[in-house]
Amino acid sequence: MPLLSKLTALCLLVMFPLTASAFDMRFLDQAPMRFFTNEDMNLFQTTVDQALDETAAGDSRQWANTTSGSAGEIRVVNDFTENDLSCRRLSITNRTKQTEGRSVVETCKVDGVWKVLRMP
Repeated sequence: MPLLSKLTALCLLVMFPLTASAFDMRFLDQAPMRFFTNEDMNLFQTTVDQALDETAAGDSRQWANTTSGSAGEIRVVNDFTENDLSCRRLSITNRTKQTEGRSVVETCKVDGVWKVLRMP
């Protein structure tokens, strides 16, 4: 069963939750995530949460699953404010045995929850 569906419109992503319990990866169609194992996904989600909550701008977090061979890096590009919200731009790189991909996501913290603002 595919974990991903095609990104059809950016408006569908506005304010989409980015927490480990609710971080839905369907907007990253044609990305390495479609090949992720459950363990890969858990490692990735934990790393995204750590990057958003614990990593300084300019620094990154890496994850790797030696069993599947998948790995990735979440880099906090910068912090910014939009509509009085605390926001962060992430550069996400993931690799599997089949493919590698990179995306940029801008997120903002709304009521204590990180949400996707846009994918520039």
